[in-house]
This record gives sequence, C-alpha cells and structure tokens, in this order.
Amino acid sequence: GTMSPNALLAEVFFYFKWLAVLANVFLGLCIVFYTKRGGRYLLEKEKVAFFIAHPDDEALFFVPTLSTIMQRSKENRFLLCISSGDYEGLGEKRKSELQNSTKAFGFRPNNVEIIDRSELKDGPTNAWDPSLLSSVMTEFIDRHKITLAITFDNHGVSGHNNHKAIREAFTKVLSDRPDLKAYELVSTNIIRKYLSVFDAFLFTPIAYVLFGDLEKDLIYYAPSFTATFTAMLSHPSQFVWYRILFVFFSRYAYVNTLQKFHATRSIGESDPKHLEKMKGE
Repeated sequence: GTMSPNALLAEVFFYFKWLAVLANVFLGLCIVFYTKRGGRYLLEKEKVAFFIAHPDDEALFFVPTLSTIMQRSKENRFLLCISSGDYEGLGEKRKSELQNSTKAFGFRPNNVEIIDRSELKDGPTNAWDPSLLSSVMTEFIDRHKITLAITFDNHGVSGHNNHKAIREAFTKVLSDRPDLKAYELVSTNIIRKYLSVFDAFLFTPIAYVLFGDLEKDLIYYAPSFTATFTAMLSHPSQFVWYRILFVFFSRYAYVNTLQKFHATRSIGESDPKHLEKMKGE
C-alpha cells in the first residue's frame, strides 16, 4: 500500500538525519587529515598577515583558513585591507563592520589596518597602481615583521580587478622581500566554485590526492557548515540576497586551497599542475 504523508516525512527525516551525521563525520576527517598536514607550514612562530581588497573579503573567501589559524597565536595574526569599500558611499560603515568581524575572529585591534587613500579607491574599474600598492604592503610587512603572507591568486576568486591588483603588486613585494613566505588562495573554474559542499568534500580531496602537492599545498576546512554565514553577519550592509546565495553555494564557504605564491606567473596564466586553476574563464 501507499505510505501516509506522515510516514513518508518520517522516513525522509530518518535518512536526512543519517546523511547529516555522515557528512559531519566526513567533515571531521577532512579537517583532521588536511589541516593537520598543512598546519606545520603555518607554525605558531610565524607572523601571518592576510592582504584583502575590501571589508568582507575575509568573510566571503577566507573563513576556512582564518578559523583554523586564529585558534592559536592570535597576537601573531595580522590583516591589511587595501580599501574602505566606499564604492557605494558606505566606507565608514564598512570599516566599522570589518573591525567587528576581525574582532570576532580574534584579531588584536592594533593588528588590523584599513587603507583609505584616494589612489586606492574601491571599484571594479578603478586601476590600482602596482608600485604604490606594493609599497603600502611592504611597509606593513616591515613594520609588523611579517614572515608569512596570504592573499588572492591571479584571478582573485571572483575576477575583481582590485583582488587581482593585490596579487600583481605582490610579485614586486616578493622580489624586494625574497625571504617572505607567501600563499595564494586558489581560484577554481565557475562550475567547481558553485558546487558548494560537493566540491569541498568530494572534488577537492580527489584532486589533491591525485594531482596536488600535499607537501606544499594547504587545505583548510571551515569548522562548521554555518561558519561563513556567521562571519557575514558582521557585514550587514553587504549581506544582501545574492551574497546569501553565494555563502550557501560557494566552495569557499567550506574549504580553502592555498598554494605557494608563484611570483613569476603573470595575470591570466594558469598552473597546469593543479586542477584548481582556471580553465577557460
């Protein structure tokens, strides 16, 4: 005979519950395997700095990494935001939101800096001068004695010109500071980018077991499925409907893949060794 609606709902809930349990177990295994492997590259003695373009970049793209390395040595964690995010005239509000966000992550207030200069205004069509940008970042690195930097790769995840400008300028930073260790957040093709947990827990492990370099690449998983959503609550002015969708469907809400910075690679080039790199975008 046919099931009653209540019986059908009960059965669906039963399977959903066990699926959730298995997903959390798998998440735990991923965290232990990959984070423990990568953890030795971000030692407590390292002074780690994140370089982002806009307030909310840290919440949209870097939560898995931040959640991991902010667990210890908070006094050795730094963040430099190149603009105030004033593209829509909300610069002061967005600066306050970033301060709230970094505080929630555990950053010391004196370790977070927001640049607000007319030459480095937020905007997808605004060209940031690489020489000026590299000098701003180098000054921050020298002042805080940074030993390891994390930033965007040559596509900047979303393709935003401000993200790519940071990456371009960083090539000069590394030429001037060759002892600085640096990692870039790997951009994926658009299909993988929006496969959400399926990319995080299926394609990413497979790609890096088969094609990655687990001795050099770092993979960090978010501590929970809601970590990025919670982080974006610190940015109410930016948490509009399409960013809510981004948080739920983006792989970057659940996993970060970092690779050693390739100073000689120009914008638009891809690294054939990694499945993570851009293909045809």
